[in-house]
Amino acid sequence: MKEAQAAGWREIGTLGKVHNLIVHIRASEARWNEFKTLAGRSIPLDNDTRWNSWCAVLEAIKGEKVRTAIDAYCRSWYKEVKDDCLSPEDWNIIDEMYAFLKPFYEVTMMNQGDFSSIDQTLYTMDILIKHYERSKVSFLVAIEALLIGDFIGSISPKSTSPYCHHYKLVYLR
Repeated sequence: MKEAQAAGWREIGTLGKVHNLIVHIRASEARWNEFKTLAGRSIPLDNDTRWNSWCAVLEAIKGEKVRTAIDAYCRSWYKEVKDDCLSPEDWNIIDEMYAFLKPFYEVTMMNQGDFSSIDQTLYTMDILIKHYERSKVSFLVAIEALLIGDFIGSISPKSTSPYCHHYKLVYLR
């Protein structure tokens, strides 16, 4: 069952791999202590009830010392975590995800408590909507660039792939 759960988490991509690594580290006191020695700190585990927990996880692993510790941990436990080891592309995704989530975390912290007002909440919601829209455009531009690069290289006049056909029609007009 544990492997099926790990595979399920892995399907969501980089964040799933991060989740699986943290679960593996925390599954044994010896591994937990080994990682804390390497990283100089522990990593919080994301959870279902605190949506900002992902921001806390990503913030914890962004530091160079923790990144190095995660890479060393993956080498040390490779047979068990090989499907969840983080690539340079995964680290880029982590940086981008953190940059996206950080304003949501900050707004949540700013708007909690007894002194928060509806005026402040509406103002910060407007800021988040603008942040989301800018991020969405950046994401779409990046995805388009990746798709063009991947498919332009694979397009040939004899290609039967529906994707190649689509990109020939759209991008090569």
